[in-house]
Amino acid sequence: YQTMPLEQAIWEGHAQYADMHVLLSGREKIGVAHAETLKMMIQKPDEDFIGYEGDAEVWFPMTPEDILIVFPEDVHKVKVMDGGGSLVEKACYKFRV
Repeated sequence: YQTMPLEQAIWEGHAQYADMHVLLSGREKIGVAHAETLKMMIQKPDEDFIGYEGDAEVWFPMTPEDILIVFPEDVHKVKVMDGGGSLVEKACYKFRV
């Protein structure tokens, strides 16, 4: 995928799964915030998706040398440009917690 400006990216959270983000190429930044600090907007239980609004507590610049694991309490905003647009290839492993 192509990274996007911060304003276009969405928050996503999960109730049952943790995600392990592994960049294979490109660069992006991923915002993370504790679920309790954000406003829940939508739930799709059949997809294990919870949408939120609010601000990131921390930003992680991601390159192919980095791995980020987020748990259900870690709401995350992915695909955000880090210093400009980038074409990203990424593996995202989901595991039930």
